[in-house]
Amino acid sequence: MSVLGKDTELKFPHVLIVEASAGSGKTHTLTKRYVQFLLSNKIPNSELPNILAITFTNNAAREMKERILEWLKILALEIDSERYKYGDVKKETLELVEIKPESIKERAKSKIEEILNKYTDFQVSTIDSFASRILMASCDELGFPPQFEITMSQKELLDYTIDLWLQDIVINERKGLFNKLMKLCDEVSGEKSTYKWDPIYSIQKTFYGMIEKEFQEVGELAFCTRDDNIEDIISQMKSIVAEVEKIAGGIVQLKKNSVLKYNRFKRALENKNLYGILKEYSLKCPFAKSGLKKGDLERYLEVESKWETLRKYMQFIAVHYAFTHYGKFRDIWESFKNTLEMVKRKTKTLYIQDINKKLSQYLHQNVVPEIYYKLGNFLYHFLMDEFQDTDKVQWQNLLPLVHEALSKGGSFFAVGDLKQAIYMFRNADYKIMKELIEEVENNEAQRKILPMSVSKSSEVKRLKYNYRSGGVILNYVDSIFKGKLKEYLETDVLPQDKSGLTSYEQFPLEGREKEGYVFTKSVLKIDKDETPEKDLLYSILDDVKERYRWGDIAILALKNDHVREVVKWLNERGIPVASFSSLDIRNRRIVMELISLLRFLNSPIDNLSFATFIMGDIFREALKTSGFSVNENAIKNLLFSWNSKDVPKSHLYIYFRNHPAFEPLWKRFFEKLIKNVGFYSLYDLLVLIYRDFEVFKNFREEQGFLIKLLDYVHGFEKKGLNNIGDFLEAFENADEEELSVTLPDYVDAVKVMTVHKAKGLGFPVVINLLYHNGKKGSNRKGIYYFKNPDGELIPIKLDADMLN
Repeated sequence: MSVLGKDTELKFPHVLIVEASAGSGKTHTLTKRYVQFLLSNKIPNSELPNILAITFTNNAAREMKERILEWLKILALEIDSERYKYGDVKKETLELVEIKPESIKERAKSKIEEILNKYTDFQVSTIDSFASRILMASCDELGFPPQFEITMSQKELLDYTIDLWLQDIVINERKGLFNKLMKLCDEVSGEKSTYKWDPIYSIQKTFYGMIEKEFQEVGELAFCTRDDNIEDIISQMKSIVAEVEKIAGGIVQLKKNSVLKYNRFKRALENKNLYGILKEYSLKCPFAKSGLKKGDLERYLEVESKWETLRKYMQFIAVHYAFTHYGKFRDIWESFKNTLEMVKRKTKTLYIQDINKKLSQYLHQNVVPEIYYKLGNFLYHFLMDEFQDTDKVQWQNLLPLVHEALSKGGSFFAVGDLKQAIYMFRNADYKIMKELIEEVENNEAQRKILPMSVSKSSEVKRLKYNYRSGGVILNYVDSIFKGKLKEYLETDVLPQDKSGLTSYEQFPLEGREKEGYVFTKSVLKIDKDETPEKDLLYSILDDVKERYRWGDIAILALKNDHVREVVKWLNERGIPVASFSSLDIRNRRIVMELISLLRFLNSPIDNLSFATFIMGDIFREALKTSGFSVNENAIKNLLFSWNSKDVPKSHLYIYFRNHPAFEPLWKRFFEKLIKNVGFYSLYDLLVLIYRDFEVFKNFREEQGFLIKLLDYVHGFEKKGLNNIGDFLEAFENADEEELSVTLPDYVDAVKVMTVHKAKGLGFPVVINLLYHNGKKGSNRKGIYYFKNPDGELIPIKLDADMLN
């Protein structure tokens, strides 16, 4: 029986949280909920515009739409759904919706027509897309420039801001600010060099991290100052050390391996160097007990006891240092943030995370945009996928609309898996889902999240059966998480199991208890250049290929470097392979040749870009199909002659254009392009290139990537941009997802990706490549954050030297 219940049994307002492991049908359940509401006549306010389904990636939103439309299509066309992965669609629908079996076809058909005719009402989108629509509609009300551009990557924006900011510091000779900036970078990166040849990387790394942290919370960074009389504390510690030495009296000696550290500690006390004090302090008494005469043991015990009294002072210093260390950098941060805000307004650009942050800040100040009231009038039902991936800011922006819907008899439905918090998706906070589950299950009288109106109609259900894996695989997973990992509970490895990693329940479907196969093999690498795992991988693939298609196999690794290595191995063996990185059009040679041509058209004096293009495959194939006899060797000779000392220096394109053998090629391929730069739109210019160089005809196997490039250019122009230089910069800095081609299911190739990219996917055969470098841990250094009662984020300094 479905966890959703029949439409006639549901009581509104209604809240249902479904918690389930990977492969247990979370997205399938959400799809059924959407279709149930859409087809039902019993559920109030469940028309197409009244339902909002939210996901966290564009791929997930696309898949959700496809599943909903596929479900409706099967019902409308009376397709045999057993051919699909959905099971008996009609039977499952009738279990959810009170409708005559003979009427379901027409109902589904009418809903498909409604979706096609009113596609904008088919609201299945990412949470970022939904937030951007709200801000777009409220930009005037909230004081933002109209038609601002939303960027998915903040790197381009921050790089420009840092350059501008540093120029301002240098030009205006703000040396005090610059010196503090260098010190901050040293502290964060751990670098202690006296001179930095290129400080930009450290600055970027520092500010990127601080900006990202701010996006996770409604509050802003606040730098702490404390009124502790730290000098008195240090003075008292110096007195204690003097007493220790007096008691020792030259009889109780320092341990040989403690002399240098002890002297550094005393020097740090003298210089009032808090970090030095923390780093050089010895938790254990640095004086030696061995070798003392019987009568001197009492003297040692007195020394040890006196040394122990330092600990309470050290704890005080550690707290003071941690909270006040970054306070001296407040003016740096404020100066940079002011420049960043100025750049955003000047360029009319917002980072995608900015949108949620800005909205949450306005709502926190009880400034509710008019669009919220309008949305509240017609949004009644909220469906949320991957609930564990929600961050605090997103949830705070969505919650007022959810409350409004529930107050009018609407519903909130969410599916998620707390265990998947280990993926650390963006700024996700699994505690949001966890706290909501606890509130519903405990039926708390004092509701902190949900209104009291749903106290009797809110529930949590769990999907316990796994549709993706057989019993053998599930038992293996249990042995790792419920077995080996559980042994580390209440240790440094896993102090607490907050997300159910060791306490979940999942079972195989009936009849699949003995299905599946697990094989593990440890491979020892003596030398870093050795690749014994490659031969093992080949042997596994040889074995698996006898029973599965290449397209059924996925190879997962933890790092992109490992993914690239595996792709290289498979190419060496002639095994068809598709990786997420290889689907990024920037990794296709043909696409990058086109980018080189655009670079040349943007700046004809760019000799390298022009040379790259005329030596590439596109130009070579265009010469063949156009009947020109010029070959690759002739072009090489041209480049050599242009670069020789005997030829007067000129730009390469001028030499190419004036050369008797190449002048016809210039007129045939390049003259029209040069003349039309600035007159044609970027999209039309690219179409002209495709046509004149017969790119589609000559590279049929690359058509998907070529179309993706056109699609990206089209999206770029929709933002009101058309400059080639701006496009090239945006293209270089774009997220991988923006420039990746979606691989059709029918492509028979081994899929290679990182573990994080595999989230939510399923394959008949999965090969995990897990590397261990032999290190047991690392000394983490840098900025940590403490949230005060006012919601402000205080950067604090913590590292291994302080935590002993």
